[in-house]
Amino acid sequence: ASTLPLTEIEEILLRTELRSEERHAYDEDRAERERIREEVLARKRQEEERREEEEIKRLRKLLVHKAQPVRHYKPTVINPSDRPLTVPKTPKWNVRTRKLGLSIAPTH
Repeated sequence: ASTLPLTEIEEILLRTELRSEERHAYDEDRAERERIREEVLARKRQEEERREEEEIKRLRKLLVHKAQPVRHYKPTVINPSDRPLTVPKTPKWNVRTRKLGLSIAPTH
């Protein structure tokens, strides 16, 4: 048996344990921020989808053909002309003759 006093053990705080706690807090904070960001993106996506559906409904409503009523105009009055009728004439075609002097056009 020794006459020396017993060694007292002190609580040792290691840097790795402190680092582990800090990292755990950081991971929780980051996960919370990521969850909030995902919620915001999901809300924006839903709002965009809702807006697109409303736009599609509006465009479909515009594309429906609606019949236009028949318009009634005042009747057109045709006045007889004082000018004489045109007398038709046969056109004079430019007929080329052959070397022999015969006409290509049929004779009357």
